[in-house]
This record gives sequence, C-alpha cells and structure tokens, in this order.
Amino acid sequence: MPADLPGHANCNSISTDGKMSINQGNSEENSMNEQRGELTRLKGIGAVLSRRLVEASYDTIAKVAAAEEKGLERIDAMTPKKARDIATQARKITGEAEKNRHSW
Repeated sequence: MPADLPGHANCNSISTDGKMSINQGNSEENSMNEQRGELTRLKGIGAVLSRRLVEASYDTIAKVAAAEEKGLERIDAMTPKKARDIATQARKITGEAEKNRHSW
C-alpha cells in the first residue's frame, strides 16, 4: 500500500495472503533514541542537546569523555563551561566503569 495514503504511512507491503506488513519503527531512529537516552544521564543534557551530540557523532558517554572541549563547543548552544562540565562528568562515569572492569 502506498505510504502516501492517509492512515497508512507505516505500511510496508501487503503479502500474498492479504496481511499487511507494518513497519514497527525505523531501527536507525530507535538506535538514535537509545544513544540520546544514554547521553541524558549527563547533567545539563536534555532531548535537544543529546540529539545535537548524536548528530555530531558524540553518540556515547565514552565519546563525550574522549572529546576535546573545543570540539564539543562547536555544537550549537554548547558554551565553554557546559562543554567542560559535560566532559568532566563523562570522564568520571567512564573512569568508574573502567575501574569496575578490572579485578586487581
């Protein structure tokens, strides 16, 4: 069924037995939402800023932790102070995770 029919935007096709195949969501979009959710663990990161970070390829806390603050500052609405605060938080989280991985 064409996607441009009202009420059928998520229809992929109709099989030979007449059943509609429904797209349950774009897996790329779901992945982006998961990445954004991880980033919102950082204080000061909400829905808009997490989307901007993911779009700029800072899609995990580890990538934010490894980022140079100047790179983060290039993101719209990211002030130098916010970039510093977010990078510090991310480094703390990844450092704690790294400590927990080792058994020594």
